[in-house]
Amino acid sequence: MFLQNLKTTQKFLLAFGVLILISLAANTVVLTQLRNISDLIQKNDTTFTLSMDGAAVYRGLIEQQNGIRGYVIAGDPSFLKTYQENVTSVDAALDEIIARTGSPEIRDQATRLKQTFATWRVDYAEKPLALASNPATHDQAMAMMGKKTLGELRKEIEEMLKLQSALQNSRIVQSNASVTSAYLILALSALASVLAAGAMAFMLSRLVARPVVQMTDAMRTRAAGDNSV
Repeated sequence: MFLQNLKTTQKFLLAFGVLILISLAANTVVLTQLRNISDLIQKNDTTFTLSMDGAAVYRGLIEQQNGIRGYVIAGDPSFLKTYQENVTSVDAALDEIIARTGSPEIRDQATRLKQTFATWRVDYAEKPLALASNPATHDQAMAMMGKKTLGELRKEIEEMLKLQSALQNSRIVQSNASVTSAYLILALSALASVLAAGAMAFMLSRLVARPVVQMTDAMRTRAAGDNSV
């Protein structure tokens, strides 16, 4: 009844308005999904970069140990330089992870790892280096080289790398879900637009065409001499 009381132009405007609303709603949802995908990609890029920092921490650990052993065994100052350079690079990589990661778990793990590194250096790096620099205590430094000291550090580094990998995988899953959702919304909006257009076309054909047919019939009746209409 409501539609029948509308003018023809109003009926067309209403039909186009419905289609426009469907399109706007679908585009809004898709735009939200695209922004979510973009945000996840940016975060994953950061996480990937920080994963490289995590790998650098592992390499730096090995290089520190090599520097310590080389200096203690050979007494070559270049090994001491290698150790010191890798101390700096490892600390810088951990500071970068702590500052840039968006994961509280990774931040806490990197903070704990930095503290573990500091303790390890005091007990198993600085001490043998100091002993090796003095000929009278060099044998004590050599004796310390037979100890396995990297177990805890390796474990904590691997835990941090696992957390970073899990975070990346989680974001990839979220990104794929957003892409799927965007495609689904587009498909549903297209279907809704087709159904709405079909429904409006049917309604308009009835609401617009019927009066025209009735008017035509009335004119034919009058032309036939029947003036009762």
